[in-house]
Amino acid sequence: MYTKTIGVAGEQFFIARAPEEGLNLSLPIGDNLPYDVLVDSGQYIHRVQVKICAYPKKPNILFS
Repeated sequence: MYTKTIGVAGEQFFIARAPEEGLNLSLPIGDNLPYDVLVDSGQYIHRVQVKICAYPKKPNILFS
């Protein structure tokens, strides 16, 4: 799989799972920004960049 494709898959996985964790998301238009997603925690807005996407042996997810 190509690096760009893996990165996009990681972003989409984050976007799909974040609402399950109670996070509100906004998506910027384009891919020339230093972040992939804006996350609204209710008190702050965080800029998030998905850096690593891998296929773990056990299905889990870590937001840090």
